[in-house]
Amino acid sequence: NRLKEHINLTIDFGGAVDEDGMNITFLNKQKVYNDASKTHFTKQTDFFNIKSSQQVENLFECRPEGQTPLSDTLEKVMGRETAKSKIILIATDGVPRAPNDNETRFENILKTRNPEKNRIVILLCVNDNEEPDIVDYYNHLDKVVPNLEVLHVYKEEKKQILGIQGKNFIYNLNDHIARMFLAPIYPEYDLIDEKKLRMTKDGRFDRNKTNGKNKNKGGGCCIVM
Repeated sequence: NRLKEHINLTIDFGGAVDEDGMNITFLNKQKVYNDASKTHFTKQTDFFNIKSSQQVENLFECRPEGQTPLSDTLEKVMGRETAKSKIILIATDGVPRAPNDNETRFENILKTRNPEKNRIVILLCVNDNEEPDIVDYYNHLDKVVPNLEVLHVYKEEKKQILGIQGKNFIYNLNDHIARMFLAPIYPEYDLIDEKKLRMTKDGRFDRNKTNGKNKNKGGGCCIVM
């Protein structure tokens, strides 16, 4: 499914750029089989130092079930002590839904976090026309929450970017995956779907002409939910 595809690509990219690999936290416990016959299993939410999608391939054999406790899960992830700042990639196709969890609480957590220690990208795993209410909610967060990047599914994001940068602008799936890691750090990768950016003669972003959000370089321990 779309969630599995996005996470597998993200894990492989993250494992290549960070020698510590990535930590994966699922919103609900996943089955981990203890034998080849798949009759005995345990359930857990957290998997650490993942460097290849092959390490977690079996975790996607079971369909996701349960509610969407985004607020509690995000607070747990942000509360972990790490030597490096975190880039937290939230892959979701729903809005916060669980006991004591709702859209308002999730928005407040995003607004009051330390953005230098917890850089957040929300990756939508739903097409704009499939769940317009969900898409509208995250578009709202993208506008009102400082230092937050919301990425739509690849085809939707590409259409939006080419509409702003021009039809000859090159934006492929690899660019989309890389942008998950670059947008929280470099303003031009965040603004690419919002405003026309100047390019240098060698095809690079002209950072002297980019007036974006103030984000310090650095980071991080990558975490996918």
